[in-house]
Amino acid sequence: MAGSDGESLLAEAQEEDERARQERIRREAQREADTLLDTRSATGRVIQISPRFRVVGTPGFMMGLFLDPHTSHWSGGERNMAFGAEVLLRDPGRQELSFSLDWANLSMPDGYWLQRGDPVRRAEWTELDASVLNADAGIRGVRAFGSAGEWQWFYGAALGLGVVFGSAHETLVDRSRCDPMPERRSTDTSVLLPGGACFDEEGNPVLQENQRQEASWLWPVLPSVELLTGLRYVIADHYVVSVEAGLRTVYLFAGLTVGYQFQPR
Repeated sequence: MAGSDGESLLAEAQEEDERARQERIRREAQREADTLLDTRSATGRVIQISPRFRVVGTPGFMMGLFLDPHTSHWSGGERNMAFGAEVLLRDPGRQELSFSLDWANLSMPDGYWLQRGDPVRRAEWTELDASVLNADAGIRGVRAFGSAGEWQWFYGAALGLGVVFGSAHETLVDRSRCDPMPERRSTDTSVLLPGGACFDEEGNPVLQENQRQEASWLWPVLPSVELLTGLRYVIADHYVVSVEAGLRTVYLFAGLTVGYQFQPR
């Protein structure tokens, strides 16, 4: 009888241990789920730190509003990229504050630029070798979806300043050698293309001597105005990948951020 009672007590103890183990597992799973929901759905303040990589450029149709012939970004060997970092403060109200710093290469190949509607004799050989360091702050709306809010659509705007490095220079064409004299050709810009009248036999531009001047339109400081939208995915609670696109002052961009987010204690 005593042996039977002992076996019964042992079985009860084992069952109790198993129940306690299962309860610990359940609590740990719930704690992980709570953390997952908290960081992904941003029910509490979340800080995100991310390096940022962007492809930038001013589309030809935007420059064509002001210029007839012109050079362009992503041509002649130029690789117009922007590199930087951002810090996001996401609050329970489904909004986030952004603070960013980045450097963008805005250089273009040398070539003739002509203001839209001007006669060809006013064309200028333009050399643009410039970059800009932007610092801005903004606000974004965030909409989470997915089973745990791991997908997040964001959109917003930012304001700041851009400090310009580099230079832009202009030189007028040599009208005695390449100006299309007949009036009917006064707006024929084919002479400004390689092989046209405004290039010599070696392919060099025909320019006025000693007339190279610094362009007045490249300001040392520019306002930075940004509009953007993008899609973010949260990996394993804390790691974040985002794709984004938008407009910043004078160029369009598309980019990628890979970052880390956490909740301050």
